[in-house]
Amino acid sequence: MVVNRRAFLAAGTAAAAGALAPSDAFGGRLFFAWPDQKPVPKPIPPAALDPKGRRTIYRLSLRGRRGSRFAKRYNANMRFATKAMADKHRAFPGDRSRIVPLTVNINEYHRLFVSRHSQVADLRTLRNIKVVGVRG
Repeated sequence: MVVNRRAFLAAGTAAAAGALAPSDAFGGRLFFAWPDQKPVPKPIPPAALDPKGRRTIYRLSLRGRRGSRFAKRYNANMRFATKAMADKHRAFPGDRSRIVPLTVNINEYHRLFVSRHSQVADLRTLRNIKVVGVRG
């Protein structure tokens, strides 16, 4: 039996693929992610609740910076549950707004995020919405 470089590489590749393929022994799980697979996002932990029943939310701010009127209006009306959501939902791709924390009571937090099952709130559309069933 003659083993040349091409046969050696083919046999090595087949052995490596067999060793890395998912099997029932491990529940069909892969120990690595293929390049075309998207990583599974981690669940966002709930915001820390302080003893007085306040929550920290975030907004964008152009205070002390130059920015368009559109960005100023957008920033005045948008609220975000996390910093990541605030960074992801800027007014436009070149927006230089800072992410600023706000402290709100638990009722306002429920009105903006929990009752709507959303991480982003636009105050222009939520002016007259009341939350039913929240203590306070």
